[in-house]
Amino acid sequence: MTLTEREIEVIDRMIDNYLFHAQQCQDMIERPGGNERMAAHQRRWDMERVELLLKIKQHFGVEE
Repeated sequence: MTLTEREIEVIDRMIDNYLFHAQQCQDMIERPGGNERMAAHQRRWDMERVELLLKIKQHFGVEE
C-alpha cells in the first residue's frame, strides 16, 4: 500500500498547520500575561501530531 500524491499533500498541509499553530502557542507562552499553561499543553499536543504524521510518511517511504 502506498500514499497517493494527494494524500501526501494533505499530510503535508496538516503538518504545516500544526507547526503554525505550535508557533502561535509559543508566541503566547513568551507574551506577558498570556495563558502560558494552556498554550504549553496545546503546543506539546501539536508537536505530537506533527511527529505522528512524519512517522506515517516515513512508514510509507515518503521522502522529506
